[in-house]
Amino acid sequence: MFTGIISHTTKIKAAKKVSAGLAITFERPRQWADLVLGESIVNLERALKVGDRLSGHFVQGHIDCVGKVLSTKKVGASEITIGFPGKFNNFVIDKGSITVNGVALTIVETERNRLSVALIPYTLQHTNLGNLKVSDRVNLEFDMLGKYAAKAL
Repeated sequence: MFTGIISHTTKIKAAKKVSAGLAITFERPRQWADLVLGESIVNLERALKVGDRLSGHFVQGHIDCVGKVLSTKKVGASEITIGFPGKFNNFVIDKGSITVNGVALTIVETERNRLSVALIPYTLQHTNLGNLKVSDRVNLEFDMLGKYAAKAL
């Protein structure tokens, strides 16, 4: 379980295709001396410990689908619009939560099969989302509580 509040970015040292996808080796942040093999991380965030502050939203770290960047614009903050498969429309609401490449964000606006998010300067400086370009693919995890609500209905 994560919050989607990213604490670090780092350099990728190697990437190798494997049968299950892609194995990535990255440079360990100095502050993570106690990181052990098999520990979960997301764009770099360590997993929650019981009793930790929840300053983002509930993030499982399980990708629901791959979306595609449809547009980017910079007006004060940056805004990106992302397209996604229609079967996920019920999980997306204006001002709701979404995780893009492991980063917890608030949805600015939704339309059928697309959503937009604003990237504040802090997010641009502390994640890799500021490097996104039109046609880039992004990993999306829709709001866990929204998925439970949709299933209950």
